This record gives sequence, structure tokens and C-alpha cells, in this order.
Amino acid sequence: MKTLYSLLLTILLYSVSATAQLQTGNLTVFSEDGAPFYLILNGERYNKDAQTNVRVEMLPNPYYKCKIVFANKKIASLEKNVMIEDADGIMMDVNYRIKKDKKGKRSLRLYSAVPAVQNMAPPAQCAVYHYGEPNDMYIGPDGTVYHQTVVQTTTTNGQGYGMNVNMPGFGMNVSVPVDEVTTTTTTTTTTGGYQNNGGYNNGNNGGYNNNGGYNNNGGYNNNGNNGGYNNNAGGYNNNNNGGGYNNNSNNNGGCRTAMNTTDFGDALETVRTAKFDDTKISSAKEIIATNCMSTNQILSLVKLLTYEDNKLELAKYAYGYCVERNNYFKVVNAFTFESSKEELNDYIKSQR
Repeated sequence: MKTLYSLLLTILLYSVSATAQLQTGNLTVFSEDGAPFYLILNGERYNKDAQTNVRVEMLPNPYYKCKIVFANKKIASLEKNVMIEDADGIMMDVNYRIKKDKKGKRSLRLYSAVPAVQNMAPPAQCAVYHYGEPNDMYIGPDGTVYHQTVVQTTTTNGQGYGMNVNMPGFGMNVSVPVDEVTTTTTTTTTTGGYQNNGGYNNGNNGGYNNNGGYNNNGGYNNNGNNGGYNNNAGGYNNNNNGGGYNNNSNNNGGCRTAMNTTDFGDALETVRTAKFDDTKISSAKEIIATNCMSTNQILSLVKLLTYEDNKLELAKYAYGYCVERNNYFKVVNAFTFESSKEELNDYIKSQR
């Protein structure tokens, strides 16, 4: 009987391993003050040219030894063990920032972490690499796609393994259904794409940041047209009469109703249970960015942070999502130092 049980266990384990897929995570490191650097993971330097924003995708392991070497040799290198996996074993898309304090000292600190998903879009103006392929840039900081990998997975259901077991006085038929997974990977190379000849951040006739798209003469962040983001005729964050977000004709930034008590209570608990200030502030920003807040709600979130500079950062960020900016002076009660209170008050005045 022990032989039979061992045989059955082997079949079950094989069926599980046949359908299992390797999970991977991603790591992005960016320099907050724009100091170019080289990213070294487990002894391998990924970017041959110093960058301010570097991303490595398809990381299979939960921990890595990360070293940051700055192009400016006068800046001390940084070393840190970075974690890609969360406490539940879920691979994450992790962002670390190189933060410079008031004394000029830099540190590598966790900025945000969300569960990694397939084909997650990388940040803009970021050099992207794949794990195990140092110096082989996948997407350039200008958005050019050098390699495009297409993964096609075909799953056939209903396949299985059958077995008859016959012993003296005992007969048994075992059938274990197993999904057969076939993965086909196709790699192609392109000379253009995101942020180049006709795309993102260039100077031509169609795309992002050019003459007919985002950040150009007819769209986002442009010079005096009839509707866009951050421009002079009616949109987001502008100085006009168009009733957009964060402009001089709309005192509450488009926010009308704050989060309801139940949802905010859940959100507050999510931020409260985070262990570190960096995680708390990134979680709070994600919540604020997709909701509108009352002054008291923002005050409650800011009070959860430990450090004054982090409190100040979150308080400034949340101002654009407040439904009652006329009461925003209450948020200064979250601060200990008078200098922080004065800085927030100055910021509020600058936004009016």
C-alpha cells in the first residue's frame, strides 16, 4: 500500500508542476534629485551609461543585493538588500528612490510596491533591462523599444493521465486531469516606437510630446490652445477660465464629494498597518490620487507619518484633492515644528 500511495503522490505532484508558472517581479530605482547612477544587482552592472531612472524586469528571486554607483565620483555609493517579494510570497513591482536629505546625504529608500502583473507599463524616461541581460537595453530612456518580446501561451484542457493498479484482492483505476501548457516566445527588434520617430517625446508630426499630441502644440502642457492639460485655454492645472483641475476658476480642483466614512476607514487602516514611512506615504498617495478628501481625512493620513518632511510631502500632494481647500489650514496641526507649518502655509498661498 505504501508503494501505491507514493505512486499516487508522484502523479499529483507532477500535475501541479505541469501547470505552475514562474512568477517574477520588477525593480525600478530613480534619483530624486537627478544625479545619474549605475545600477548593480548581485554584482552585475545593468546600465553601461549612467541614468537617473533604471528598471530591471523579470526578477525571479525574492531578494537582491543592490548597489548604486554615481557618475559623480564625489558622491558616495549606496548598498542595500532590496526585497521583491511581499510577506505573502507575492512578487511585486517595487520602486526605490535615491533620496537626498537636507545635509546632502543620500539614501536608497522604498517608495512604492504593488503586485507585479504581466506587461506592466514601465515609467516614462526610464532605461529598462531584463534580469540576466546586463548592458542589453530593452527600452531606452527616450522610449525607443530595442527588443519586443511577444509571449503566446496556449492551454489545452481535458488532457490527463490514467493508470490501472491491480493487486491481489484489490483493483483500482486512477485518472488525474492535467492541463497541458505550451508556451511560444517570439522576439522581434524594432528601430522605433515609444518616444521616437512619430511617437513619444520628439519633434515630428504625430505622437507624444511633438507637433500634434501630448506636450506639444495641440494637447498636454502646450502653448495657448483651446483645450489641454496645463495650458492657457482650459484644462488641468492652468490659469484660465476653463474650469479644469487645479486652476484659478475652480477652487476645489474638480473634487466635489469626499470619500465616505466606511471607505476612508478601510483606507486609513491600510496606511496605518504599513511598517515604514515610505510605504505609508506611497499607499496614501495611491488612495488620494483616486479619491477626493476632506480636510479632516487628509489630516488623519498625515498624522500617521513619523517624519516631518514626509508629512509635508503628503500634505502638499493632497491639497489638489481636497474638497474644502478653504479649511486646509487645519492640516498644519499635524506638524510639530513651526518651520513645517510655515512651509505648508506658504505652499497653500502659492496655489491660490
